[in-house]
Amino acid sequence: MRNLELIQTKKAIAEPLYVLSALDGKFAEDAETKDSYCPTEFKFDRLMIKMVKADHIRWIEKVLDVFSGKKISMPHSELINNHECRLGKWYDTKGREKYGNFKEFLKLDYIHARVHETGNALVNAVKAGRMEEADSYKTELLKYRTIVLETLDDLSFKIKENFIRGNY
Repeated sequence: MRNLELIQTKKAIAEPLYVLSALDGKFAEDAETKDSYCPTEFKFDRLMIKMVKADHIRWIEKVLDVFSGKKISMPHSELINNHECRLGKWYDTKGREKYGNFKEFLKLDYIHARVHETGNALVNAVKAGRMEEADSYKTELLKYRTIVLETLDDLSFKIKENFIRGNY
């Protein structure tokens, strides 16, 4: 039963990653054609959001690997500290500098911290053999993953909206 759940979870994670990779291809295509009038900085910012989304999905996948008995494949500091992953580093530097006044950006701070807290709790529960508790954390983690991805999409839309209005 647990293997089936793990396969379903991996599939749920892989699908958004596949979509992101397809979007990156589309982004490159747009950069060469109709989007070529956009400043490079605008394109880079939106691409950076796609990259942190992909990294966020990979981070979640690494945490969920503990269900299959794998050792967590990231530094412990990155597991417990939401400022150590790519999303956190971007958030604390360029992201804050450019988008620190956007409500979509500010929403990320709280929810991203919950992702790391929940991921750490999940890993600890699995290590202690508390699988029912770990399953509960997994559900919570996947919910937070969705919120982070949606919030990053909202931020990307807001950036594009500001560009169109000439506020970029």
